[in-house]
Amino acid sequence: MVRQILRIEGKTDYARGITGNVGLVKGGTGVNVVSAECAAEIDLRVPSQQLAEKMTHWFLGLEPIGTDVEVTPPA
Repeated sequence: MVRQILRIEGKTDYARGITGNVGLVKGGTGVNVVSAECAAEIDLRVPSQQLAEKMTHWFLGLEPIGTDVEVTPPA
């Protein structure tokens, strides 16, 4: 998830008015245990509907980082 967070935060572009903030991350069952699931809530702000559609498309197309990882959009 950390790699995805860095990827998402990297989409922030102040010159274009795009800000993305991963504000809440949930997952895991204990310390030093590989989590079966992890979820993140993201606040995205854009100045136009056109950029909103472009960024939504980008988010829905996020690829997993790692062979044992799956990315699923929210239900």
